[in-house]
Amino acid sequence: MEYVEGYNIPGYSFMPFGGLLKDTIYNRVLAEIVADPYRTYTPGEMQEILKLDRSKVGKALSDLEQLGLLCNISHQRRRPLYEPCLASNRLQALTFLAYAVVDDRDGEQSLVRSISSYYRNVIALREQSSEGAGREAELEHKASESMLKGVRST
Repeated sequence: MEYVEGYNIPGYSFMPFGGLLKDTIYNRVLAEIVADPYRTYTPGEMQEILKLDRSKVGKALSDLEQLGLLCNISHQRRRPLYEPCLASNRLQALTFLAYAVVDDRDGEQSLVRSISSYYRNVIALREQSSEGAGREAELEHKASESMLKGVRST
């Protein structure tokens, strides 16, 4: 893969989302979520991973839940347990961005493969859905899971 001169800035390709987004707690949390979309997170666990202030990490997790990127699956109000909302289009877009950063840095084709796989799975699942629109959300969720599975290997 050819690089545009000055595009592959040393150091930035290892920042969350390749340095394209401001380095904030939110983006660090998002980068961790995109890196492992099948893991659950507590504020304490995320704080240990990121080595940041626990209250700020907790606020970021709560805000990302309000934005629909995380789901609180805990039944205890004081002990939140978050998991990524795999059906979120924004989470999928961030996943594609993560693939693009790796591809630009390493000269891979992960993004193209991921988009191709996502397209095939979404279209195929929609065509199989003759039961009606009620099943469409479930099928899109399955397609999202299929697309996000490859994130762990990058």
